[in-house]
Amino acid sequence: MACSTTLNCAGANVPVSLKYYEDTVAHIHVFDTHLQEYLKVPAKLVEYAENLPRDIHRLVRENARKRFGDNCPNPQLLQARAEIEAIIQEAIKAKKMGHRKAGAGYLMHDSEAVLNGKDPLAEARKPLKPIKEVVPLALPSGLDDDLPDFTAGEGV
Repeated sequence: MACSTTLNCAGANVPVSLKYYEDTVAHIHVFDTHLQEYLKVPAKLVEYAENLPRDIHRLVRENARKRFGDNCPNPQLLQARAEIEAIIQEAIKAKKMGHRKAGAGYLMHDSEAVLNGKDPLAEARKPLKPIKEVVPLALPSGLDDDLPDFTAGEGV
């Protein structure tokens, strides 16, 4: 995902472009206008962000806001993450099918996968291969031809 925002740099608001990813909150990319490339910026709290997809991060932040208020410090975020991961693991091991499927729904995209021993989220977390840019073909000749003059005057 990409978005634009402003960054206060040396007293001036400078617009920047950001790229963030659904499969991880461990880093973002910020576009450097001077170098004309994206720079990788790691998360401030590495132990929290490690192997954490964005949807689980949203769930942790929501839980932390309800329990600790809007501005919760880092140790409380780590605590909320550990509690949610424990709830999910407990739900996966529950005896009732509904509880296992609910836990699998939080942990995986496919609730049936936990019953088959598969982990599609681990597959989705694998790094993506870089996409090769396709160079457009040269334009066909004829686009540089002179256009006819359709000014009013003759035959009207």
